[in-house]
Amino acid sequence: MKNGIFAVMVTIALCGTALRAADFQLPFGLPVMRDARLLITDSFDSPSGDREESITRFATNASPQDIDAFYRGALEAVGFKVYSGYDKGDRTYAAGKRDRDRITVSAKSNSAEVEPGEVEILIVAKYDK
Repeated sequence: MKNGIFAVMVTIALCGTALRAADFQLPFGLPVMRDARLLITDSFDSPSGDREESITRFATNASPQDIDAFYRGALEAVGFKVYSGYDKGDRTYAAGKRDRDRITVSAKSNSAEVEPGEVEILIVAKYDK
């Protein structure tokens, strides 16, 4: 954590609206999964303006396994090495690193953050760690 201080720069909540891939840009050039619906995104910058972390949450009707496969492929396509992960049926997790950048992608069924039948996608990017 640079200088030990974060400033919340952006908070967007677009609940109930469909998200097209062209409407939102994920960190590191990752694509947004087709038919995902943006729930919230936060970015945290240091006082000097360096991006420290971003957190993005989506909802989708895709399965946790389909989400995991999509984002593992997307991470590798932009140069990340997936070094950790799991599949527990109703939830999946993948962690990737590229140089000093880190990212995690998790998918969870039955989350309180999404509508019944939807799956939550949580993407956490940490820059230059």
